[in-house]
Amino acid sequence: MFDSDDFAARDALSVWEEITADALMPTAFKLIGTDVFRGRLSTVPLGPVQVSAMAYSSFLSRRTPKLIGASDPEIVAVGVTHSGPHVFEQSRNRTALRPGELLVFESSHPFDTYADVRAWGGC
Repeated sequence: MFDSDDFAARDALSVWEEITADALMPTAFKLIGTDVFRGRLSTVPLGPVQVSAMAYSSFLSRRTPKLIGASDPEIVAVGVTHSGPHVFEQSRNRTALRPGELLVFESSHPFDTYADVRAWGGC
């Protein structure tokens, strides 16, 4: 479990990067419109599957070939957007997701994502 409220504001994003790298996959993050990151992450293992719930402030994230080379869990991830628009691009396919829409992507291929979550809420 990660809760940004447990960390100094200046450290929360770097801790989020570390926690999500361990729990999911290494990804680089950049904040949008603020210097303060807020977020929560909880995970539950269910045999060979892991269920994760995340809530976070707006950011850009990128999974580069270098990050994939450093660590690739070789997973297929399935996500459901809860709030705010998310734009996801992988393998030259770009999609804009609205709340309630499903996303499927692979950890073994680079991606860029933009999450515009104006009304941050906990998970």
